[in-house]
Amino acid sequence: MKRISGRLLTAVLLAGALGAAIPAAYSNEGWGQGRCYKERGAKGDHAARFEDRQILLHAKLKLTPEQEPAWNTFAGKIKPAAADERAERPDPEEFAKLTAPERMEAMLAGMKAREERMTTHLDAVKEFYAVLTPEQQKVFDAEFGHGMRGFAYRMHRD
Repeated sequence: MKRISGRLLTAVLLAGALGAAIPAAYSNEGWGQGRCYKERGAKGDHAARFEDRQILLHAKLKLTPEQEPAWNTFAGKIKPAAADERAERPDPEEFAKLTAPERMEAMLAGMKAREERMTTHLDAVKEFYAVLTPEQQKVFDAEFGHGMRGFAYRMHRD
């Protein structure tokens, strides 16, 4: 009898623990919602999040007045394209009607456009990086160019 009640108690406790853990595991609260998401309340506002990251980077770099013109040039060159300037994604139904070589050509054209933007950004980063002190370069290295993965990590770390 003691053996059955011990197993029954273990089963009840295990079921209770799982019952409490499952809703928490499936809750989306807090996942993928860095400060910018919560403060702005809009997940699709990429330009606003970009501006927030720029403000944080500018503050952490502690630029001198002599470096400000270089910052302004840099910030202007790496600013994301406005929605009307970005290449539109092809309509999925129209894209599916293309032949395989035509789809590949369309994908290659998109890649070339992204490569041109990235080259412009690289040139801007190199120009700005050259004006930074070694200490500022370390901050810049730690904060810039990690994409969303690095940004999300830093936002939750701070």
